[in-house]
Amino acid sequence: MNRHAKKLQKKAKKVTILNKVATQSGILWTVKSPSGSEYDIFEHADGSGFSCTCEWAKYHDTRKSACSHVLGLIRAIKAEKGKATSFWFDAEDAKRQHRATFGVGDIIATTRTA
Repeated sequence: MNRHAKKLQKKAKKVTILNKVATQSGILWTVKSPSGSEYDIFEHADGSGFSCTCEWAKYHDTRKSACSHVLGLIRAIKAEKGKATSFWFDAEDAKRQHRATFGVGDIIATTRTA
């Protein structure tokens, strides 16, 4: 899949968290996108990833390839912990950052102290 990580990252920076509800099977987050639309994102407790209610996610499995809302949620969660997050599609690009990394489906995230 040919997507632009930096374009998604730019959109993700504008996503804000509105609500968080913990359940036995995970955490239900409500986020607001830059357009003003609100989406529910479910963070699966089994570690399998996130599911979003956005239009893009209706046609793509966000546990395999994250939408900008999921990336925005991850960025916001990390920011609350004092971390800055960047997203990459190429493992070599991420590796060159010399930062801690973790996967979000086909996207690689790097974090550093903000």
